[in-house]
Amino acid sequence: MIPLQRDPAERYEVARFDSPAESVASYINNLNSHREYMELRQYRAQLRASGVAVSGIKLAEKLTQYSQRRQDYVEELQSLIHFNKLDKLP
Repeated sequence: MIPLQRDPAERYEVARFDSPAESVASYINNLNSHREYMELRQYRAQLRASGVAVSGIKLAEKLTQYSQRRQDYVEELQSLIHFNKLDKLP
């Protein structure tokens, strides 16, 4: 869907999901398939190849292009991971 208040010069659209699980699955698919996130996937592969634990905190650093908010988005995402103790999951 196209947001009603989207600037005419912008091209982004938003999706609507029936459940949080569907939105998370779409987010993961986007990160794992869209060309914009190739650097994230390469970084993840590099961590794995080096034997370094892959974490959401580390991977979030490569998501500055995901949002217009850039580094603020990354920091908010990392804060959510910490707050919800998702960094403690295996």
